[in-house]
This record gives sequence, structure tokens and C-alpha cells, in this order.
Amino acid sequence: MMLDVRSIAFVTTVNMLIFAMVFFIQWLREHDPSLRDWAIAFTMGTLGCGLTEQRDAVSNLYSIAIGGTLLFLIYVFTYLGLCRIFGSRPSPWIWVLTLAKLALYVYFIKFDFNPPVWPMITGYTRFIICAWIFFLLWKNRRSVSIQVSALLMLSMLIMGFFMLGRAIASLWIPQSFDFSASSVPAITYFVTAACTIAMMLGLMSLHVEQLHKKLENAANTDVLTGLRNRRFFNELAAVELDRCKRSEQAMWLLLIDIDHFKSVNDRFGHAEGDSVLKRVSEVFRESLRSFDLLARYGGEEFCVLLSNSEAATAQSIAQRLSYLTADLRAGPQRDHPVTISIGATALEDNDRNVDDLMKRADHALYQAKCSGRNCIIGFANALDAP
Repeated sequence: MMLDVRSIAFVTTVNMLIFAMVFFIQWLREHDPSLRDWAIAFTMGTLGCGLTEQRDAVSNLYSIAIGGTLLFLIYVFTYLGLCRIFGSRPSPWIWVLTLAKLALYVYFIKFDFNPPVWPMITGYTRFIICAWIFFLLWKNRRSVSIQVSALLMLSMLIMGFFMLGRAIASLWIPQSFDFSASSVPAITYFVTAACTIAMMLGLMSLHVEQLHKKLENAANTDVLTGLRNRRFFNELAAVELDRCKRSEQAMWLLLIDIDHFKSVNDRFGHAEGDSVLKRVSEVFRESLRSFDLLARYGGEEFCVLLSNSEAATAQSIAQRLSYLTADLRAGPQRDHPVTISIGATALEDNDRNVDDLMKRADHALYQAKCSGRNCIIGFANALDAP
């Protein structure tokens, strides 16, 4: 081996300390609980590596039992952080396994001194926790890039099966075999160090990936309502328009305005106005189909793009939105009616972009306002909404 056990352990310890500091600093900046968990994980790992390498200076109770348990906590807190990322509920059995591992160490050190059992305890428990993390990653693989998913799952596979093989092999190794004089410790440290570094890089990459998604989502989402914003709607609508034109599918655009919204702000305050916007947004979100595009287009205006929809379907959807919105009330006493005006237009052969539809929908919405509001304009033979 090019590196002895102490050299590998030293490099691993330094790397874990660096990653612990990086995750901790990022947690202070972002207050992401998963970063805190991973900072704790690699802090535990740093302490665990330090203790296990002090076997000549400290008792087996500290170097094996405490040190081994601290190293195990790397994977426990890694698992907890991943659960937070994926929105999964962590299993309480993870703590039972941790306590059982520590109890077994203590028993076979203090009450039934049996060194060959120690690597079995380490191997089997490490395999279980690696399998736990692997299946969590596998379950959520679609929410992570292939590169990050492969890096994390591969490190868990190699680590888990290596430790399992080491635990099984220890059953047939005679007690007279001198581990310290063999290459087994160096190989073990090398494999675990490589897998740990791969895991740390994978977690950092996962965090960067999730942060990028959050920033992208923030850039594409209206803060108040949680709907798509105007910019993102225009991007998606342009793609959908091209698709509908190529496949010769019908498409409708609805431009919606909350009637007399300024009076709500003036009479009841902007907090009530924001509440109305949120409740109207929720009505729209629950009433539309999963593939319809909905956005807050600005102020009290909303946009809906109805793909693969004929006039009858689009009109039915528009009327449903109008009916359901009319059930809402504003004000402290919930006695102020909330209604909407809708301007509708269909995709035409000569439309070049979304702006062409938007202009016609805006004109239809203007007509709806001039017609007394609380109505739908743009459908042939359309009935006014009540």
C-alpha cells in the first residue's frame, strides 16, 4: 500500500473536518436544516476518526465503542439530512440501531471481551444504514440528477457490501490472526475513506442542485400566490403554442381580472387584498386541469392557457372559474362580493406568438369591463356569467 493506516486516517479526518466546516458555514447563511445535519455528521466523523486512531493511548471503550459509534453517526445524520431534502419522515428505528450498536460494543468490550466480534458489529450495522440510505435515494431518484444520484448510491453500495463482506469474512478468520500486521486495516480505511469522500462530494453537489432549483423556482414563481409569474408563463406558453400549431390542436387563452379590486384595498387594506388574491388563486388552481397553464400576470390579473381545448370546453372552464369565484367574499365580515371578468381568445392560424393571443384576450377583457364586469367575452354565442 502506498499509504499506511495513519496517513489514510489523517487525510480522511482532515477532509471530514473541512466538509463539516463548509456545511456549518452554509447552514449559518441559509438556515437549511439538512446542512446542519450534515455538519453534525462530519463533525462526528472527525471525532470518531480521531478516537479510533488513538487505540494505543486510550481504552477500547473509547477507541472502539465511542469512536465506532461516532463514525456510525456520519450515516445517521446523512440519512436525516436526506430525509429533510426529500420531505420524507425519518424512521425512528435509526436510533434503535445506533443504541444497539453502542450496547453491543460495550458488552463485548467490558463484559465478554471478544475482539473478533467488533468488526462484525461494525460491518453489519454499517451495511444496514448504507442500505437504508441507498433505498431512500432510489425512492427519490427522479428528483435528483443522474450524476448526483449515481455518486451517492454507488458510494453506499460499495461501502455497504464491503463492510458486509468484511463482517462475514471475520467469521472464518482465526483468533490468532494479527489484523494489525496485515493489510486489512489499510484496505478498510482506504475503501471507507474513498466512499466517505464520494459521499461528501455527492451531498455537496445535491445541496447545490437543490439550491439551484430553489432559485429557479423563486425566479419563476409569484411570491404571494405561488403561481407562475408572467415571465415564466410567457416562456411555457410559447412552447405550448408551437406544439399546438404543429399538431393542429385547439388552444384558448383566458385573461382574467378581479373586478373592482382597488376598492378592496381602499376599503379593507392591502392585507385583505392579498388574502383575496390568494383565495382566488387557490380557486383557479383547484378548478383547472393538471396540464393547464395558470399564472398571475400582474396585479389582479391572471392568465390561463387551455391546451387541446375546443370552444365548448374552454367556455365551460371559464364559466366554472367565474361561478366559483363568485362564492368568495372579502372584508372583515365577508360581505363584499368578489367577481371576475374574463377575456377569451382562441389560437388562430396566423398567430405568430403569444403576444398575438394576448392582444385579442386583452381587448375581449376590456369589452367585458365595459359591459358591466362579472362576465365572459370572447366565445361565440357565449353566455354572460352570472
